[in-house]
Amino acid sequence: MKLIKKLSPIILFAIILLSCNNKTKNGEGTKVDTIKSVINAPLPNLDINYTSYSIDSQEDTVLMYKTGSKINIPKNAFLDSEGNIVNGKIDIEYREFSNAFDIYLGGIPMQFDSAGTNMVFETAGMLEINATSNNKPVYVNPDNKIKVDMNSFEQGSQYNLYQLDTVTGEWLDIGKDKVEQKNYDEELAKLPTVPPAPKKSTPFSFSIGDDTGDYPELAIYENVLFEPVNGERCGFSGTEIQLKKLQYGKYEITFIAKFEGTLLKEEKCICYLAFKEGVDYDNAMKSYQNKYASLLAKREKMKKTLEGEWRNYRNAIKKYNIAVFNLNAKDFDPNARIIRSLSVDNFGFINCDTPRAYPKGAELMAQFKDKNGNKIKLKNVVLIVKGRNALFRYTNKIKFNPTKENILWGITEDGSLAYFNSEDFKTINITTGNYTFAMKIHTKKLETYEDIVAVLFN
Repeated sequence: MKLIKKLSPIILFAIILLSCNNKTKNGEGTKVDTIKSVINAPLPNLDINYTSYSIDSQEDTVLMYKTGSKINIPKNAFLDSEGNIVNGKIDIEYREFSNAFDIYLGGIPMQFDSAGTNMVFETAGMLEINATSNNKPVYVNPDNKIKVDMNSFEQGSQYNLYQLDTVTGEWLDIGKDKVEQKNYDEELAKLPTVPPAPKKSTPFSFSIGDDTGDYPELAIYENVLFEPVNGERCGFSGTEIQLKKLQYGKYEITFIAKFEGTLLKEEKCICYLAFKEGVDYDNAMKSYQNKYASLLAKREKMKKTLEGEWRNYRNAIKKYNIAVFNLNAKDFDPNARIIRSLSVDNFGFINCDTPRAYPKGAELMAQFKDKNGNKIKLKNVVLIVKGRNALFRYTNKIKFNPTKENILWGITEDGSLAYFNSEDFKTINITTGNYTFAMKIHTKKLETYEDIVAVLFN
């Protein structure tokens, strides 16, 4: 596959339009097929499914994908084939490929020629997005572009964005994404602040008063209790008390002792308001809930959404670790996630990639046999290297690094999975010449994504 870099917007639109005009929607959860498409899923029943959405084109919309990614769609984001803004219902199909194994199941080409050298893309995440209105394709409005905040599991700014022409198989260089790392605690702290709920008094709660009459501003606190934030005893009887109201329902109380103008002692306490258990506390809680009902509901809704995003992201990490053949060796911080933000210029496949060379160290002319020694023919032959988010596709010449952990697999003529695992690679004692790979054949039908992962990676 050749790589075309930095085509003009007019040429790019013409190529993508050619692909889009050949697409027909087959129904919910199915692929959008392209005439003469280079997309060829090796096991169609295990292809990565779309998630379908229906939106109103006249409203700003944020769609949540199952990995925690966000699709931000402004109103008036869609054009018809004549360049007019489309009004009404828009049907969207979206899916992501976070790792090279997902890309294999999707049948998406990831190789290209660079100055006569065969190379592959190592991905930091890929998406496909398509949109229709009344079963007719619509196009991106360049004045109101869709923005995707895609979860990624690869750091670094070495990746470029590419769009796939599904007719020619060429990857079009469309620029860079914006990389951001988010922290769970920091995102939680940005939620709307709500004053703390009333506290029940404890043995460390105290009241303040003024026996001198010199501080009338303290009179309103005569029947109020204060609870130290740190849960420890605080304060003393002094000659002066200062009270300062802080943010978030907190108070700073300063106890001072002086003698003839000389400061003898000073102590500061940060406190919440507290109420005796019973009628006082119940009344305070009712007043609090009535006053902040709207803010409490808004914050709780936002918190649940945020927690859902992070829960999905953490689940996706587990899947990613296995599917890039890391066997859970990669140490991800569960409270940090990588977001790659990009604008959608044209619908279809958008990939965040960096070019990589094929493995070196061994190069074998391959034949394949089953456990009984019978020769077999394989299609869709690929190799994955532990810790690399890349696919290396082969026909009869297998290149690999003997010092790395590798898995090789392909599909037999009858549609069975044939594989050669990392332990099998350790038995190879040559680096050049002819070699017959004794493949394990999984004859049982693979029904789910988890089935094939269990065979190859567990």
